[in-house]
Amino acid sequence: EEEKEMVIELKPSSTGMSSISEALSFRKTHILNVKESSEPNDVRWMDLQVSHRVRFLQYMATTIAVVWFMTWSFFFISALDGEDPDSYAIPLFITVTNILVPKLCEFINKFESHSTEGARQASLYVKVALFRWFN
Repeated sequence: EEEKEMVIELKPSSTGMSSISEALSFRKTHILNVKESSEPNDVRWMDLQVSHRVRFLQYMATTIAVVWFMTWSFFFISALDGEDPDSYAIPLFITVTNILVPKLCEFINKFESHSTEGARQASLYVKVALFRWFN
């Protein structure tokens, strides 16, 4: 039977401790928030030292890049639609971008620092899903 390490975090109570069980309180001022720790293989050790400010700026830059590509795609499809609405160019462009966007998002995602592999994959999923939803 494998033992799992637990992470315990103390959170100040904002609602008052009267509604919280004594078993869940610490020194009657904090609520214990216990959650399972990440697997060692899931942790991206090289990215743990990156500050929250740098991480936020990286997320903003990569999000702006994806939004810019989505906007460019919209205007390109609008231009194709104005030339010849019955053309096969629009479905072909959408198909090509749906094939290339995951690769582009993987490349863009390399510029972000994530504390776990799951966070990296979630970020990649959000970028690809947003683009495909708007495309």
